[in-house]
Amino acid sequence: MLSRLWAYLELNIATLLNYAGTGFLLLIYAAAFSYLLISEKDKAKRVIFVWTPGLILIAFFMPPVRYLFMRFIDKNDTYYRMLWMVPVAMTVAHAFTRICAGFKLIGLPVAAAMIILCGGNVYKSVAGPLVIASKAQNEYHIPQEVIETADIIMEKEQGHRVKAVMPLDFTSYIRQYDTNIYLAYGRELIMRQDAYDELYSMLCEEPVDIEKMREAAVPRQVSYYVFPKTSSFLKDPESCGLEKAGETENHVIYRDPEELEYMSGISYYYFTD
Repeated sequence: MLSRLWAYLELNIATLLNYAGTGFLLLIYAAAFSYLLISEKDKAKRVIFVWTPGLILIAFFMPPVRYLFMRFIDKNDTYYRMLWMVPVAMTVAHAFTRICAGFKLIGLPVAAAMIILCGGNVYKSVAGPLVIASKAQNEYHIPQEVIETADIIMEKEQGHRVKAVMPLDFTSYIRQYDTNIYLAYGRELIMRQDAYDELYSMLCEEPVDIEKMREAAVPRQVSYYVFPKTSSFLKDPESCGLEKAGETENHVIYRDPEELEYMSGISYYYFTD
């Protein structure tokens, strides 16, 4: 019993550390919380910034709470969402405002220094193909290649829903432009370094084995494939049963007529996971 409770406690600590990212924000929040715990005298504000988040954090670390959450609410790894109820940004902002108001000469420089030293460039790209900020190429603020690819697919399918395999830099945008295009995988491949998907792995192979890829794609009802023009193939895609739907400046789009015919016999509006 004790070993299980300890295991849940370790999970809670690991969840908090993962949620905290680099840890700087956690340190700033701890400092702000401690400062308000000592200095804030307004009862209403103490309820908002001290007592309520304090109780939430105590509950978060209690092993029985995690057990009940996983047992009755969500078995998936979403326990960290309890931390969303902690007003971190409001607490830090309120504490720094009080510091600046009470210590005018030193408060603002100290607060600014902490923000600068603990922060990061929000316009810097993260690891992988996901770009935080880039110059807009059109009024949709979506890469033009994504729009052209979606238009090619939807021109062929006339608004019917299809599922596609495409490069990762498309996955963050394609369904913003057209929700009729489903994806065989999603942003988890960008956000998680340990994420793996068989179809995406095949898409990145050099050369690409189309026959093997189609075989793996059948259970996932994939009918469209988007390849970079730099891709090489073991066999010509059209000799493997695919049909060229079109191309953009940097990508070529193939459709699987056999899969599309099969899906039309079931429903264009039904996909399994």
